[in-house]
Amino acid sequence: ESAEAYYGRGSTYLDYDHYDEALTDFARAIELDPDDSSAYSSSAEAYYSLGRFEEAIPFATKALGFSAIRLETYIVRGLSYTEVKRYEEALSDYTVYIELKPNDEIGYFNRGNLHLSLERYEEALTDLDKAIELWPRYAKAYYDRSLAYYYLERYDEAIASASLALELKTDFADSYVVRGLAYNALGRFDKSLADYTTVIAVDSANSFAYSHRARMYDIDERYNEALADYTAVIRIHPDDARAHVDR
Repeated sequence: ESAEAYYGRGSTYLDYDHYDEALTDFARAIELDPDDSSAYSSSAEAYYSLGRFEEAIPFATKALGFSAIRLETYIVRGLSYTEVKRYEEALSDYTVYIELKPNDEIGYFNRGNLHLSLERYEEALTDLDKAIELWPRYAKAYYDRSLAYYYLERYDEAIASASLALELKTDFADSYVVRGLAYNALGRFDKSLADYTTVIAVDSANSFAYSHRARMYDIDERYNEALADYTAVIRIHPDDARAHVDR
């Protein structure tokens, strides 16, 4: 038996999402060859995919301690740090990855996404702009950028970025939501209502769209339609106190 054979089989298991079997083989590969960084990197990826983030981190750290490393391990560790709310460490890993691989969009996208989550909207825009420059057909980057613009109250730019996301992915419900919010903030209520209606057509369980459309119907004195939407919210979330009160 050889470490290479176990690692090869584990990698196949990993490719087919058989994470527990992959981890068993990677562990045996490490026993046979504790100086091969690949098995540690792949173990970290498997643990991350299983949602076992605290276990992913030390394997990624071990892998990154070798001279020959897989740069994507910085991304895996950064994502794991994010999941356990160790945000500054995650940002550090994304930054190192960007420094080592400046023409790869994934580092900018992940760092921008984390800045967005931390409400650092200007920093998010800088990174998301770069991610889009490097990968102009990634709808999620345009969506994240539209959110940053929306929170900065740059509503026209939010609409434009959300619209670009929708050109790439026509059923992207969240982009319709952000665009609907931006239209509403600008007083373009017909367009806002149309976007919420499209969200519901794409995702019939989207309580956010139902509740916002219901409030717009309320303002417009379209009470029967508002009632139907509040009822839909309650059907999706029976404990939604606000929907019960509004209805």
